[in-house]
Amino acid sequence: MKIVLDNRIILNYIKYKDKYSKKLVYLIYKKKIIPIISEKFITNLLELFNQGFISTNKSQINDFLYLYVQRSILIDSKSNIKGKTSKDNEIYLNLAVDGKAQFIVTNRLKDFDKADGYKLINVIELKNFVTNI
Repeated sequence: MKIVLDNRIILNYIKYKDKYSKKLVYLIYKKKIIPIISEKFITNLLELFNQGFISTNKSQINDFLYLYVQRSILIDSKSNIKGKTSKDNEIYLNLAVDGKAQFIVTNRLKDFDKADGYKLINVIELKNFVTNI
């Protein structure tokens, strides 16, 4: 299943390392969940790490990023969806379209225009999904 994960969810999973995050990483490792990424996506994620949004050691971040990038589909996202979404969310919408994602996982559902037609789920729904796989 191809998904686009909001970078803030990735940061939370690395920070808290709960049973759901471990299961998510396992499912990514086993390619049951395949994240869709782009160079811009990775650049944005690295900027968040460098800004100190999480306090964990660099080797844990590097290990996760290696797995995440290795198991993801790297695309050259060319869509330029503007819609009514927040500018910060355009990267996720464009990745979803160009990568043909089944859904976008974000805790900021209200920031997306439901009329854009993308299947959005929040972290609670992801946890339920991850628990049932």
